[in-house]
Amino acid sequence: MINITIIGCGWLGKITGRYLIQQGCRVVGTCTTPQGTAALTNLQILPVALNITVPPNNLVPPTALFTTDMVIISLKPSRKTSDNGLYVAQNEWIINQLEQSNVPRVILLSSTSVYGNHNRIADENTTPEPDKPGGESMVDVERLYLNNSNFNTTVLRLGGLTGYNRNPLNTLQQGRATENMGVPLNLVHADDVARFIGLVAKNNHLTGIYNLVASHHPLRYVYYAPAYKQLGKAMPIISVSEANYKIVDNRKALAVNGFTFLMDNPLTIWDWAAQGFNQLNLMSIE
Repeated sequence: MINITIIGCGWLGKITGRYLIQQGCRVVGTCTTPQGTAALTNLQILPVALNITVPPNNLVPPTALFTTDMVIISLKPSRKTSDNGLYVAQNEWIINQLEQSNVPRVILLSSTSVYGNHNRIADENTTPEPDKPGGESMVDVERLYLNNSNFNTTVLRLGGLTGYNRNPLNTLQQGRATENMGVPLNLVHADDVARFIGLVAKNNHLTGIYNLVASHHPLRYVYYAPAYKQLGKAMPIISVSEANYKIVDNRKALAVNGFTFLMDNPLTIWDWAAQGFNQLNLMSIE
């Protein structure tokens, strides 16, 4: 049995943890509230209270957290420029704990935002050029893990997450998806992220950087058009001079043990609507 700790067991962490348990792993997940403890317990994830939202210099972690075969880091930087140093400090603290506990393997969940939008195709060999503070922080943190020889690191650069309650209908109802309608999307379904993490967990040689995005990159207005129609809303006018974009290449991930994406074309998410916009039915997220 593989023992896995997920630091930052939020929306994606819960989906991933539930999948890993189904694959025979023992999963510990961190949470910060009693509600989070209950949610993890219901999913058979062992909850551990950990709050590293403040400078963590003197924070002593629970023993169970780093007594494990693998740690998955599922944190993300704040969108506030003033908080960027905190994300780096949190990960520096985690790395210190990893070193002290001799944890052999780490998966860092990063983002394709590290590439920035520079009207190009980006693969794992493309030099990161983030155009937002959060992307800059992620590049810094990726280097901290990849340059550390005390453990083996796999960095997964995730596209925009979709599935379950993160679906076109909910996004539109929340007042988003109204800008840059003519740009191609780089999306990945949460079930596919969980499946690839499971593959990495079972194969020690899978280190380095992998882009996780669907192979198809529909324009934003095509992806959201059924939602606008279903909600009776008028489609936004598409500007002649649209925003910059990127198209993220996923061929390295597809070359791993014959891996395929369940949602390789994001437009097929509409075929999954009756199943709650998911395919594996890993959990019900309110």
